[in-house]
Amino acid sequence: VPPSAENQKSASKFNPVNAYANTKHANMLLLTHLAERWKGGAGAGPNVEVFAVTPGMVDTGLWRHFPLWYRILTYPVRATALRTAEEAADGVVYAATAKALDGRSGAYLSDGVEVEPSEGSRDEKKARMLFQVCERLMEDDRQRRLENSIVLQ
Repeated sequence: VPPSAENQKSASKFNPVNAYANTKHANMLLLTHLAERWKGGAGAGPNVEVFAVTPGMVDTGLWRHFPLWYRILTYPVRATALRTAEEAADGVVYAATAKALDGRSGAYLSDGVEVEPSEGSRDEKKARMLFQVCERLMEDDRQRRLENSIVLQ
């Protein structure tokens, strides 16, 4: 589900947990679109396989955004039960190098095993619409950078 207009208009209504979930859902929608777009090298793109990898629960800098009391309380669990960033990277390296994934473009992986994503993340219409928004944003950014480089010359 895309971020609501209310969340964008008012920081007091912003929910970081929802924002995090929305970004993960957007990643899955983009996976759906890119896997289809680049399938077999025909049409609009090269023959590229794309994957999404969940690293599981990782002890990263994201925890700095939680209240101090929460970080203190959860530290023993985070220090002993959560993965390090290096351990979390193993799944990404596997997705990039495993011959077993040849022909599995669009797969969502956890510890090297394909898992079923949410039904909503496979909505091709929403995936295409999100990709089009991303294309427009990237083009706008490219234009701004170009204009700025001309002004600086």
